[in-house]
Amino acid sequence: MLSAPGRRVETRSPTRSFDSVTAYLSWDHERFARILSGVSRAVDHGQMDRARRAYREFGQVFRRHMLLEETLLFPLFEARTGGLESPTALMRTEHREMLKAVEMMGEGLSAGSAEGFRTGLGFLQEVMPGHTSKEERILYPAIDNFLSAPERASVVARLASAG
Repeated sequence: MLSAPGRRVETRSPTRSFDSVTAYLSWDHERFARILSGVSRAVDHGQMDRARRAYREFGQVFRRHMLLEETLLFPLFEARTGGLESPTALMRTEHREMLKAVEMMGEGLSAGSAEGFRTGLGFLQEVMPGHTSKEERILYPAIDNFLSAPERASVVARLASAG
């Protein structure tokens, strides 16, 4: 949900508990997709100041999400699969592609260019749906299955508390 000017959306969910990596990170996907939708709506309505504020929030949440995956989840997956890196190597490459698109969006917004923002958004929308699907349907459930219930609870707590 887009926050009101001057308000920030919490990076954590204080009223909801999560029982799996899949549940938490799927919620996180939905959260930054909602924020991005708000950015896009603001651009569409010519509200560039509002779009820039919401974009800053989106950028923080999006980068945090990728950092958690790359520093916690991907190494965990690789360790539990005996060093299998091919799925996570592809996901890291996709992260770099998405970050480039996010930077293009930000550059467009900084320049007051709806077209520049939309160009970056188009590139992001080429990569993100497939990437998100692989994570939610394959990677996250695999990690949940590798972990015992106490390990899973510990990993979810680390994800939720990282800020």
